[in-house]
Amino acid sequence: DLAESRSATVAGIAKIVAILCATLLSRTAAFLTVAAIAAVATLTQLAAGPSKETREIREIREMRHQVHSPEPVPEAEGRICPTGFRDMWRATKRHEGFWEMWLLQFAGWLSICTWSFYFSSVWADIEGTTPGTPAFDAAVHKATQWLLYGSIVFLGSGTILPYLSGPSSVCRGEWTAMFVAIWMMMLTLLVMCLAKIAAWLKWMAAAWVVFAMPIAYQVLANAPFAWLERQPSFDAEARGLLTGIFNASLATSQAATALLSGPIVASFNGKLWTALAAVAMVDLMVLTAVAVSSCSARLCKAQGTNSDS
Repeated sequence: DLAESRSATVAGIAKIVAILCATLLSRTAAFLTVAAIAAVATLTQLAAGPSKETREIREIREMRHQVHSPEPVPEAEGRICPTGFRDMWRATKRHEGFWEMWLLQFAGWLSICTWSFYFSSVWADIEGTTPGTPAFDAAVHKATQWLLYGSIVFLGSGTILPYLSGPSSVCRGEWTAMFVAIWMMMLTLLVMCLAKIAAWLKWMAAAWVVFAMPIAYQVLANAPFAWLERQPSFDAEARGLLTGIFNASLATSQAATALLSGPIVASFNGKLWTALAAVAMVDLMVLTAVAVSSCSARLCKAQGTNSDS
């Protein structure tokens, strides 16, 4: 819980700094400043070296390697090893609900990527402005202000994240917290799509952007890894593999956003909100699929228990 809270808090601070740079500095100065901060942070991490826990895990691996003396694997010859894929699959199947959690992550990151890419332009469209005009620039600046306010909520929710998604939280665990987070993201995207209809919907969209999306973002970025660490079958030696698979959901969603959002917008005559609507539909399908899968797994487990008794 402490590590989860620290990670979320640092992410909140970084987000506020980034948005302040975007708000107060020119485009070039903002990019260079953020790049310099990222470089210093990366070099500091590299200089710090591995943690004590990581060194202990490496020592355990070396001891096991010396005891069992495994044969050389085909990867050493530069070939793909089917056994490696089988081992990876076994490692994920040891944790019930792993791939369902991955799907929730994918839907969440798809929502975040699309929302981050289109939000300012969609907000300017909600304000009824035309690109290239002073009114459009003012609307984009207003959208940036909403993001800055949301960053403060993002930071605050990070400090209390274990109380939002932990076992003793209001959600009673990371699984429910992730489900609620995807629902919040989906509703935020839908309200953004409808915000142009009425003024009160515009203010509702702003409220969801400031309060709902940052909290859901924190849960998405941290809860899956906390859930994984709490699994009774969790093996610390497989942490790198399993977290790497989880992180692949972000890369997959980024690729989907880059490849599909443009053609979707173009198919609807340049209406940017259609990209948000499409992702909201994906969120709904993922939530439905995960709910059905979870209910089926629980039903099968209950039937197995009854048959054994």
